[in-house]
Amino acid sequence: MDPVQRANEPTMAELVEAVRERVERTSDAPLGSFEARVVRNVLLIVERELDLGPAAAFAHRQRLAGFGATDDRELAAAIRSGEHDARFAELCDVLLKSAEDRLRINNPRWLA
Repeated sequence: MDPVQRANEPTMAELVEAVRERVERTSDAPLGSFEARVVRNVLLIVERELDLGPAAAFAHRQRLAGFGATDDRELAAAIRSGEHDARFAELCDVLLKSAEDRLRINNPRWLA
């Protein structure tokens, strides 16, 4: 159990899901339909971040490590310096995988 979560309390994911479901069920909410769609979309992103985010972050760190970087800034500096020019195709593949992971969280429809 998460140390911040107390026994018998809903998880963050459960709270977000409950709010999203309420917004979806409420057709005459005080929010306009546009605002309700915005809230729903934000909650969907948060749900996907809670579900997929940790694995995506771990995979990204592993990919960075394969290029000797600990974060995006280090990788960007190495790319600018030409350090990875000989591994250009591999680098493109790695960056594409990380971008796809972020799209799965932010808006999976954009992958289609």
